[in-house]
Amino acid sequence: MLRLYVENQRHLLAALAEPEPIVVWVGNNAHDKLMLAMVARVASPATPLSVVDITGQVAFQYMGQFAVGMCPPDALLPLSPAAFSGTGRARLASQWDNWKTHGEGWRETAVDGGVVEYPSDHLDTRLLARLAESGPQPVLRLVGDVMGRYPGMVPDTFLFWRLDTLRSNGQVVFIPGTRDGRKSINVELAG
Repeated sequence: MLRLYVENQRHLLAALAEPEPIVVWVGNNAHDKLMLAMVARVASPATPLSVVDITGQVAFQYMGQFAVGMCPPDALLPLSPAAFSGTGRARLASQWDNWKTHGEGWRETAVDGGVVEYPSDHLDTRLLARLAESGPQPVLRLVGDVMGRYPGMVPDTFLFWRLDTLRSNGQVVFIPGTRDGRKSINVELAG
């Protein structure tokens, strides 16, 4: 999973180094806002930047938050990009610099639509509480359960990373197992 993430980031940075026009598809969630700010900062100022904001333009949302990944391609076909202004781009680039150097780690969409920040371990208590309540279980089930109960959008990769951090800190234990005849990883509270 981590290898795929690193590979995706490498491809993204390589694409941003080219002076070809870039179209960024975003919703109103913190993750998309962060990605747009990163692109505004990392892409060459000579690179034309356009944005397609799907917020309110598609029927697919989760608790008022829109994300491109939730949409079937047909829902996106009628949407078209709009050029992104130089002042808006500069503002986002500055915001990215601030988030990158002073950010606390976990960011999500606030009620007012802004981005709110928490420490990286913000969701650890939810993972541990759910594990204490439900007992040992497959990692996939625990992550899916916390994602489904959280009032915002949480990427599974973030929760997998936090579980691995909890493992490294000795708070949980990973146990090899099988599920439906396939190898799986189960997790339980340590000690």
